Amino acid sequence: MDTITQLYFEETLEQLAYAEGCLNDMQQHFQPAQVDGLFRYIHSVKGASDMMGFSEVTELAHVFEDLLSQLRSDESRFQDDLMDLCYQSVDLLLQMVENRKAEGHGVASVRLISESR
Repeated sequence: MDTITQLYFEETLEQLAYAEGCLNDMQQHFQPAQVDGLFRYIHSVKGASDMMGFSEVTELAHVFEDLLSQLRSDESRFQDDLMDLCYQSVDLLLQMVENRKAEGHGVASVRLISESR
């Protein structure tokens, strides 16, 4: 594995860990600014994945960003079902990145988030 690819996996897995931590914090005590933090982590994952050509990761991260953008404009919608969806999205992104790291293909579907819109 070349240095750039190795760095991608290290950084992306770290961003996803931060995203999960942000969700944990939001679940304990929600503050609107946390949505911005979560958005930044997912945006970083999207950009790095796009640069690497991992389109399935990029696409899911983009749909997740769209959901977070909607939540930014109406934080009152951020309830348990959407929190679950956010956790599932982070889990799917992690699974896709791990699949790529194992030199497989991302097999998780973006349908889960797309249907929630």
